[in-house]
Amino acid sequence: MAPEAQIPRHRHETTSTDEIVGARVRRSPRYGAFLVFGAVLGILVAMILTFAFDGTAEPSPGTNVVYSDGQVFGFLALICISVGVLVAGVLALVLDRTVGRRTRTVVVDHETVVEHENHRDNGPELDDGEPIVLNQVDPPAPSVTRPPAPGVTPPPADGPRA
Repeated sequence: MAPEAQIPRHRHETTSTDEIVGARVRRSPRYGAFLVFGAVLGILVAMILTFAFDGTAEPSPGTNVVYSDGQVFGFLALICISVGVLVAGVLALVLDRTVGRRTRTVVVDHETVVEHENHRDNGPELDDGEPIVLNQVDPPAPSVTRPPAPGVTPPPADGPRA
């Protein structure tokens, strides 16, 4: 079924009122930026720790497995990213508490918009009060032709031959 469009019977008018009020504004840190910075810092620390200290080629005493540099970096990255995000989050909270104490009062213009219905109608109207519905026709879907697969010959245009 085709979608239908309705012609609105009523126009809406708006009125607005302005009011000058005071508002309190305070600065706060962007927590997302702090957390991303902590994660990036954790990756850098894990990279430095991985390649600054040359590991041994001997098996680990606890697991009896030899770990590659990539595995060591992965383990350190998990730990360092977690610690970096935690430290940066705590730093953001501390900054929010210290900087958040300073608030300013500013003057703002508060505008209230109210919408009223206007029953005067300039358009066509049905006797039973229903809006006029127009049928819209959907455009035809474009036809898609695919090229034949490699090694397959397409059938002739006039149909298959026996």
